[in-house]
Amino acid sequence: MQGRFFDENYYSVALTDDWLNEQLKTVETDYVMLKPSIDGMSGVGVQKFVKINGGGYKNVKSEQLLTSEYLQKVVGDNIIIQEGFVQHPYLNQFCKTSINTIRLTLYRSVKDEQCHITSAIMRMGRDG
Repeated sequence: MQGRFFDENYYSVALTDDWLNEQLKTVETDYVMLKPSIDGMSGVGVQKFVKINGGGYKNVKSEQLLTSEYLQKVVGDNIIIQEGFVQHPYLNQFCKTSINTIRLTLYRSVKDEQCHITSAIMRMGRDG
C-alpha cells in the first residue's frame, strides 16, 4: 500500500524475490490472483498466475513471470496477492468464471444481543 508491502499479518516487508518465493511456497493451490486493493471492482485489473514446473508462477494471458520486480514496476503498490481456491459446485453453476458470493446483512438486537439476518444477496459474475 502506498509504496510499502505487507505480509498476511500486516507487517511491513522488503519485497524481494527471496521473500516472494518463500511466500509462494506456502500456497496449496495451483494458482494465485493479483487484485487491485484500491478502486478494484468487476474483475478489472485482476490477473491470474499459475504454478509452473520448476517453481514460480506465470500469468495465464501474458506468460509474464511473477517476480518482485514485476510487482514493483508494472503492477504497482496497491495490490493483493491471494491464494486461489475452488468454489463450491452449487455456487459454481451460476457463473464458473468468477467467485460468486452470498452476502448477509446482520442486525444485533439491543434488547437481547441476538443477531438477525435482515437481508441476503447473492452476488455473481458473468462470463467474459
